[in-house]
Amino acid sequence: MTGYGIGWTINDGQDVVSHGGSSVGGISRLIVNRATGLVVAAVGNLSGGPIGGMAGRIFAVFSR
Repeated sequence: MTGYGIGWTINDGQDVVSHGGSSVGGISRLIVNRATGLVVAAVGNLSGGPIGGMAGRIFAVFSR
């Protein structure tokens, strides 16, 4: 199993899925916990940057 399905990253054994993307001038990350309903969406108006890590840290704070 690769942990990747149709654009979504699937954490094996967890109810958390995520998707990210970027284009010229923008980047985004979406993280969803299907069990609790917690959703974090982060977007930035730059082509690169720490959006994925930032979204993960926000998700971790609210998952406590």
